[in-house]
Amino acid sequence: GLPQQLFPASATIAIGINPVPSVDAGNAISYCAGLSSNLSASGAVSYVWSPATGLSNPNIANPIVSTTSSQTYTVTGTSNLGCTATDQVLVTVNPLPLHVVAVVFAIEAFGLTVTVTMSVFVQPNVVPVTV
Repeated sequence: GLPQQLFPASATIAIGINPVPSVDAGNAISYCAGLSSNLSASGAVSYVWSPATGLSNPNIANPIVSTTSSQTYTVTGTSNLGCTATDQVLVTVNPLPLHVVAVVFAIEAFGLTVTVTMSVFVQPNVVPVTV
């Protein structure tokens, strides 16, 4: 047989467990349609946001978001040791308020003057209606 020293009965192996990053997608965001805001992730060294729709750059911690409808975004953060974690943030897009425009005009006929006043509700960024 072979000597016992070449094949020990037991061995010790050191196993390291890398910590998962504590990724934070930030607080919920709310803004009016037609505007934009910033997302803000922290807790990792690199980031990927999903979906990428409406983002200036989905591969940075703080992309500009200019989506036209409310959306939940998920960020995946990667630590310097290659471990990943995710978090989500809700972006709410509020419709623009309605504006009231008063239209006043006068009609003169047969020596009479009739003044007509009417209100028109106008929502910005919506095709106007001809009255």
